[in-house]
Amino acid sequence: MHFDNLETYGVLYHLYDESELSFLRKEVKSIQDNFSCASPANQELIGHIDHEYFLSDSCKKQLSDTVLPLVQSYLEKYPKFLNRGFLTEDAQIVLHHAWVNFQKKYEYNPVHNHGGIFSFVIWLKIPYTREDEDSISFTKKLHKDALTANGKFEFFYSNTLGELHSHRLPIDPSYENGILLFPSTTHHCVYPFYTSDEYRISVSGNFYFDNSC
Repeated sequence: MHFDNLETYGVLYHLYDESELSFLRKEVKSIQDNFSCASPANQELIGHIDHEYFLSDSCKKQLSDTVLPLVQSYLEKYPKFLNRGFLTEDAQIVLHHAWVNFQKKYEYNPVHNHGGIFSFVIWLKIPYTREDEDSISFTKKLHKDALTANGKFEFFYSNTLGELHSHRLPIDPSYENGILLFPSTTHHCVYPFYTSDEYRISVSGNFYFDNSC
């Protein structure tokens, strides 16, 4: 587990063991085997992605139990994060929404943020390599030392001077079973990939405060 500090509040990255996500892979496989029987999430999401589906309640419960320890680690790292005016003292943090994206070649997620307090993405399958994606350029004028954005994940944030910055992650198969946890208001995007006909599979969710718990 490690943190990337973005001048204000950072993002947390953690790599799970394969066995820790076996329940999630089982759920995702059942959805992929029969898209027509899954619950579409497209109307709730901004992604330009055909196949987006909500996870079952039982899987969501296991997923919450898996990710909540990282939420606690985040709050220990940034203890002032919850002192921003949206907390009631006895509110619990609960996973309200969780879904899986089966992203095809050329599909993408434009710049957006989420509702809630914390959001996360877990990468289950990355079907391309950085070498292959970085070899695809749509201009011959690309600087010889420049790298493409193809298939990458990028955050956008401002520093204390109001200057806009970004933090780009070079997603490749080494990120499989990895999770990124971040404040839900952090703007981010997912760039399209070009060198594979297989799905890029990721699971995402949003944690909210819930006074009823």
